[in-house]
Amino acid sequence: MSNAKEVFFRGSECTKLPEGQDVHFKESTNFDKKYSKDEAVADLKKALLNKAYVKASNGTSYLIESIRFKQDEEKIRGGKITRSAQITGFLHLSPITGCEHGQVISTDESNKLSYFYNFSKIRLEKAQVETLVQEQMIPSLKISDKRIYGLELGISYQDALKQIGRFSFDWRVNDIWRLATIGRNTVLFFEQDMLVGGQYHRDLLPTVWSNFIEIAATKPLLEVNNTEINMTYHAMSESSLTSLEQKYSLLDYDRFRISEDEVELRLSGLALGKLPNKEDFSFSLACYDEQDGVQNFIDKNLSSLPKFYSQTGEIGVLTGCNQVLYLWNDESFKSLLLSERANFNNTQLIHANLLSKGFSDWSFYGVEYLKGIQSNNALTIKHAEDDVYEVNAGSWKGYFVADEGLAFQGQFYFH
Repeated sequence: MSNAKEVFFRGSECTKLPEGQDVHFKESTNFDKKYSKDEAVADLKKALLNKAYVKASNGTSYLIESIRFKQDEEKIRGGKITRSAQITGFLHLSPITGCEHGQVISTDESNKLSYFYNFSKIRLEKAQVETLVQEQMIPSLKISDKRIYGLELGISYQDALKQIGRFSFDWRVNDIWRLATIGRNTVLFFEQDMLVGGQYHRDLLPTVWSNFIEIAATKPLLEVNNTEINMTYHAMSESSLTSLEQKYSLLDYDRFRISEDEVELRLSGLALGKLPNKEDFSFSLACYDEQDGVQNFIDKNLSSLPKFYSQTGEIGVLTGCNQVLYLWNDESFKSLLLSERANFNNTQLIHANLLSKGFSDWSFYGVEYLKGIQSNNALTIKHAEDDVYEVNAGSWKGYFVADEGLAFQGQFYFH
């Protein structure tokens, strides 16, 4: 068991202090060529650990919950990022009464502190065009066999867009079919630009895609036997289930055990109207070559790439190689995200497995998805710690995030 006035590594088996208050510390420092980033981080570790022991000197031991660092206030203009000259460190502590099998970090062991490294906080300074991103508008939360959120089957894509303002995810799959989502859980199917069907499911999209796009209309109301029920919470009666089976397809349920002998069904998914066949969903998506002009690629392929809006209204387009190009409101290039692979195995979107075959993994200046990261003629590793690799690559600056040295994500800007 521990004595008071000690600071323990995260992962130690400790007992939290009842009604104790967590403690948060922050320290910042500037750096330049004479004072490197590594030196700045090392000094921040010492300062933060010293603050922890000053706090512990009052008679309470603490467990390190997290320590992280980020570069502050980088600026971006026209897709180019300037050099940051400040790093901020954050330390989170929890008060404890004791630790069994715990490991103390002493005041002279700050070099042992590991951390999650957040590459940068970008301050956007590009002059914006007058047109702002239009808010999404949901006329109604109701779903019936003839209407989806106020949009009647048979409405044109343009009229639907006027009513909604913008879709969360919008993809012209081919010359005939288009799919567009309202939030993360409802997809509309347009055939020849006419709304013909839709699908709702709590697990509609791959998790990676869902994490990209905004949340909207996540708790729809369903008309069943002239009664509105909340699809998220309400249990289905036998008569309701019979009515649903007559009007909807792809019905899916969650089962909740409410007693030893009773199971309650709650609707988790359904489809209505006409749905595309597998043969209808043929498509080919362009991939961006990082050594080519990115704006030329955007201008040429924007109309055929899946487009989405993030939770903050940020515009992104998805390529066939799991690259995300983030755009300004005037559709000029902002930044490049190399995304982890979307897992379609547990996705309920119709023909999801077929759609998954149209996406391949990214590569970037010799670094391939789920492969190791090594410097080469075009790529220089500037800093690497805790599986975050800050690099310069060609005309790009950014970082890879890895798992045991294997890259699965990256974010890049122009120098």
